[in-house]
Amino acid sequence: MLRPFVSFLFLLSAVSICSGAVERDRTLRIIDGLLQRGLFESAILFCETESKKSNDNPERAVFFVSEKVRVLTRWALTRPKVQREPILRQVEELDKQWKPEADRLIATGSFEAFQLSYQLALSDLETGDIARLEEKGGASNKENRSDFYLERAGQRLDDLLKTVEARIADRTIPRSKIDALVAIRLQIEYQTAKVWRTL
Repeated sequence: MLRPFVSFLFLLSAVSICSGAVERDRTLRIIDGLLQRGLFESAILFCETESKKSNDNPERAVFFVSEKVRVLTRWALTRPKVQREPILRQVEELDKQWKPEADRLIATGSFEAFQLSYQLALSDLETGDIARLEEKGGASNKENRSDFYLERAGQRLDDLLKTVEARIADRTIPRSKIDALVAIRLQIEYQTAKVWRTL
């Protein structure tokens, strides 16, 4: 269930077009090491600290917000339903807080902003998947929210795909970035198809 998170992060690392590639690789190793040990709160604190240190670099700040979304979602999915909701509310708050900045950066072609939008969609997808399993296991209809999360994931992915395709059509973008955008588009198309098949 957690493989989509890894695939997009690997893709962004592999294309080597974002600034601070060495720092990114080091950061991912630190965060993934904490996650493997179940130290979710330490991983969140690390992301928050690094994001706050990035006031003069909005793309770096957005990168750490994206990682915080990934950590929160991973943490939420390991918890019982009653404990999951407060964690997921933190994801919702990050979405509201950072959406204006992410939208602004996406317009400039920021891959960190693409990553945040994609990570939010994957958070909805993973949450919807586990909610669907719980519903099949007999959760009450009043609490069924799988369709809400899955439909929102699909909408996020559709919107992001349109943005990526518009950037690909921009003839002023260097070829190396076009190739990376095409690779990202394939990831988005795969996850979008998964969402609509699930629904």
